[in-house]
Amino acid sequence: NEFKEKTSITGNTKKVSRMYEIEVRNTRKSAIEIELEDQIPLTNNELLKVEVLETGNAEYNKDTGKLCWKRSCAPFAALTVILWLV
Repeated sequence: NEFKEKTSITGNTKKVSRMYEIEVRNTRKSAIEIELEDQIPLTNNELLKVEVLETGNAEYNKDTGKLCWKRSCAPFAALTVILWLV
């Protein structure tokens, strides 16, 4: 649930880096299997570019932008995935 942003400007180009941290907590007494899904924004605008720097080992479909993490989570534990975009 954490979000960080860094902006840099070079000439007429503005570059924004964003880091997303997604945390899921298992409140059950037994381990669970979980599938997290997210999507990278896609654009057809030639002036905009989205580059994925880190997917946190997600399965990533470049055509749809879909990310999928399949993980196990121990009882009363937290699971965190990190995503970096530019």
